[in-house]
Amino acid sequence: MTSIYFVTGLHRSGTTVVSEAIADAVSGSMITVSDLAKHIPRLDELVSNMDVSGTTPNQNGNGREISQSTPTEYGWYLYSVSGQRSFGFKRKFHSQLTDLMNEVMRRAGSDGIVLKNPWDTGNEATLLSEYADARSIVIRRSLQAIEASSLQIMNDPALQAIEEGATPARDERDTSPGQYYESEEYMGALMNNDSLFDGLSRVLRWPAARWLFIVLSKWGRRLVILLLIRRIRKLPLDRVGFISYDEMTKDPGRGAQWLGHILDPAAFAQSFDRLVSPTAHKPSDQCSAVVRALDRYWERAWSDMRRQQIRAGVLAHDCGR
Repeated sequence: MTSIYFVTGLHRSGTTVVSEAIADAVSGSMITVSDLAKHIPRLDELVSNMDVSGTTPNQNGNGREISQSTPTEYGWYLYSVSGQRSFGFKRKFHSQLTDLMNEVMRRAGSDGIVLKNPWDTGNEATLLSEYADARSIVIRRSLQAIEASSLQIMNDPALQAIEEGATPARDERDTSPGQYYESEEYMGALMNNDSLFDGLSRVLRWPAARWLFIVLSKWGRRLVILLLIRRIRKLPLDRVGFISYDEMTKDPGRGAQWLGHILDPAAFAQSFDRLVSPTAHKPSDQCSAVVRALDRYWERAWSDMRRQQIRAGVLAHDCGR
């Protein structure tokens, strides 16, 4: 039987490292850059150039250099076939996503797959209804840390270069494997849409528009949190795991127990501890009253769902202790 694990959570909430740790713990496969390249022409061209030149594009914001085996979210695949990065808006593309899953599992020789997509945060019920054997792992992280990490991305040198209307130059004399294309080249290839990418570039070139983009993103993120808290109450307790990125970074063994009904928590904790970056953003005491209130509300929602799982016998009574 095929094992499917959907990982959702806001951008910059740790979906990448959690997905990789789950895949490692359950010996599952993940969608990679090379898998997407088969369906996204611009990305295929970039990957082909990587093969010829030996260079790798830098993925914006997470400090990792991209290779063909780098895991990525299925939202980019959905965008290439539907124009939407969220499965919740395009259920009719169930067959296409299923085909991609099967393609990836055949390539990896596995009977399980871990799929991450931050854009589907809040759409967990739809995913579980469409895939009867799937499990969903939803991630919570300090909103202050998420916003600090998101702001760091906006201050990335590659994006600063776009704002100034220039592309960062590469030293053509440098032929070492560490040489890389700048982030916007990779992001442009993923979008595979010149008008969308040009529009983003124009926004980033104008300080006022860039400021408005940041503000709208911030409040959009907060609305998603409220929507998520409302929707998780209707999820099947035995098919969903509620974890905290902050708890995992503080004590992986304890934080992983909340997934004990879905996978081996010890194996997950070990993989997470090995993969997580020691320089990950930590929550700060300096944040607005709105952020503190949302964080408390979000934390209470997670605690409520976990208590329900314990009362229902899904999780052990001593879970998290």
